[in-house]
Amino acid sequence: MPGKKQFKEQADEGFLRAAWDLEADMRLTAGVVVVVELKRSKRRGIWELCLGATGNRAVWKVSTTVRYVVEWPRSEVATLAAAVFQAMHKLDLLVGEAITASWEARDDLWEEDSGAA
Repeated sequence: MPGKKQFKEQADEGFLRAAWDLEADMRLTAGVVVVVELKRSKRRGIWELCLGATGNRAVWKVSTTVRYVVEWPRSEVATLAAAVFQAMHKLDLLVGEAITASWEARDDLWEEDSGAA
């Protein structure tokens, strides 16, 4: 039976692989470039995990950047690996919402153009 430390290492590895998969999926399906930064907060012992996704103009028709910033450590997640996964998941949701809004705006423009003809 694996020890507690080995279990934690396996869990961290799983979180990081899942975050990697989410980033790859966003890059391939949404046409975004994802940037991940870890910055020191003004509060001692607190880090800021900053994620950004910039949309490809060919896919989005406008230059769009979606950002998500979260502090770590915090009570919701115990490890940095878990925080990275949680933040990447949130960024993925925000990118999806931005794409939906982008397509809805395009549909509105198309309806206005087709009505004029």
